[in-house]
Amino acid sequence: MRTARLLLTQEFVNTVIPVRRTYKSDHEIRGLALDLAPPRTLTYVFRYRERGRQKSVRIGSARVLTLMEARAKAFEMRRLVDLGVGLSPASAPQKDSLSFKAFVAQHYMPYAQRKHRGAAVELSYFNNHLLPAFGATMLVDLRKADVLSFVQSLEMRGLKPGSINRALNLFKATLSKAMEWEIGGLIVHPARGVKNVPDHNRTERFLTREEAHRLMDAVQKSSNPMLYPVIGFLLLTGSRKSEAFNARWEHIDADKRRWTVPLSKSGKPRHIPLSDGAMAMVERARQVVASTALSTSPYVFPNVATGGPLRDIQHCWEQARELAGLQNVRLHDLRHSYASALVNEGRSIYEVQKLLGHANVSTTQRYAHLSQDTLAEGASTVDRHFNVDHQLPDMALSPVQKPLR
Repeated sequence: MRTARLLLTQEFVNTVIPVRRTYKSDHEIRGLALDLAPPRTLTYVFRYRERGRQKSVRIGSARVLTLMEARAKAFEMRRLVDLGVGLSPASAPQKDSLSFKAFVAQHYMPYAQRKHRGAAVELSYFNNHLLPAFGATMLVDLRKADVLSFVQSLEMRGLKPGSINRALNLFKATLSKAMEWEIGGLIVHPARGVKNVPDHNRTERFLTREEAHRLMDAVQKSSNPMLYPVIGFLLLTGSRKSEAFNARWEHIDADKRRWTVPLSKSGKPRHIPLSDGAMAMVERARQVVASTALSTSPYVFPNVATGGPLRDIQHCWEQARELAGLQNVRLHDLRHSYASALVNEGRSIYEVQKLLGHANVSTTQRYAHLSQDTLAEGASTVDRHFNVDHQLPDMALSPVQKPLR
């Protein structure tokens, strides 16, 4: 008995991980196939016979084109072949080089708008920095010297190191996609080895226990009754502001004490365990809503005036932090403080990574701050380990003698 053939669908394309080089034929358009090449390269191709010889034309990367788009291109190729016209160079997608601007417009930004939550920010970096510098340059003509000159020009314009590094990292990521998708003829990454600009002025702010108490006392006195539970929730979960503001009751599993963020910054769902304190903040938010004239809101921390999600708490936040004497504390510093508390309580950097939802542990390391007390205690363990002080003579140390002339 013949088993049912697995059809080529968009879901299959989105989830398949190639384990060996193979082709998956489409059931709708004769000749269209998905070329699966380990580890993660997926390419749509059109295969046909001309004068008895098998030929194959590349349509495009499955990471960029949808199956519907690939079928539309393959349908036109099939029509030309059936008419005996053949596939001229003009009718088939080319591997010839594109300009950086064309690649961004035709390939990268459509991909980013589907996959990245920060696509709008990426577009602003393209328009303000990358396209003016590289837009007219063909991908195959990009050189490492051009990238180094670009970084130097941003420094001379007075941009902050953080902004320069974001532009550089976006440029690197864009060209990496061009190579992965085999578009534009790019073989050698021109930005490989170009290091980020050192950011010596970057400071991370971490709340001490006493500062956290002062802050929570101040937010409790705010005219916005939702400020206390949402600030407490941010501090006790280490979540991002946007994640907390968009949290819905359907995302909270009270029995398992777990909060599911359906779409995190990485583009994937993540699950955050809720402590007793975090659950108390959720309950406090519920009580705030119950005390208002609002109908039941789907949001855990809604705007108490509209019932919609919180959008801006900057004014009441600034008032609260001024009352607490913590004017230099930003909302995102609550996330820093969460990571710092975990590390100072002895949790491993890998636990912190998972709780913060970072894909790369190197991102976590800049959040993981050890207090001076913790460092001093760590240094004391070396004393206890070696226990050498009992060997010192019981005598006062003499002053350092001056060298003889």
